[in-house]
Amino acid sequence: MNARESAIVDSVSIGRLGTISENGWPHVVPVGYLFFRGAFYVPTNQSAVKMDNTRRDSRATIVIDDEEMERGVMLECKVDVLSTTAADRWRKSMREKKGWRNDQGTAVIRLTPMRKVSWFLKG
Repeated sequence: MNARESAIVDSVSIGRLGTISENGWPHVVPVGYLFFRGAFYVPTNQSAVKMDNTRRDSRATIVIDDEEMERGVMLECKVDVLSTTAADRWRKSMREKKGWRNDQGTAVIRLTPMRKVSWFLKG
């Protein structure tokens, strides 16, 4: 990502995650995330629809935007559900950096961007 895109990702705390549901329709939900070394880390409940969708299809799209400034970035990503050991590190980091409550039942998915589109209509 370039500096303008990184600034959006760093300044916004909620994005919208789109996955493909079993019936082929998009499933879009708001998500909190940590962005680290080029990947997004998203906590989720093990039984969430997005988990079912990403287990079935490892593609997803995340949109991070600033409505007031009319700027944003959309990233098409490869999704990995992290193992328990790897997820432990991210759950701890989420508690420390974001103050999010989570436990061993919280799954963590990693979104690795493959393609992106950004827009800067204002600012």
